Amino acid sequence: MKKLRIYVDTSVIGGCEDAEFSSASRGLWSKFRTGEYVMVISDLTLQEIEGAPAKVRRYLEEIPADHQVQVALSTDVE
Repeated sequence: MKKLRIYVDTSVIGGCEDAEFSSASRGLWSKFRTGEYVMVISDLTLQEIEGAPAKVRRYLEEIPADHQVQVALSTDVE
């Protein structure tokens, strides 16, 4: 069975530290960590998150490489 792939952007990652969205965002993160869902993230989002506080960037480090797909920035994407 194919796993559900979910695209995340900076607002989803930052939501882990936002009082209003932390419960839902951290629940999603739990599913990424266990591999129930596959996180899809773009090079652009990775570039944007570089300027975020360390506690926000740390969330990406929690997701095993085999539970994520990185999408390269291309002219089509731009």
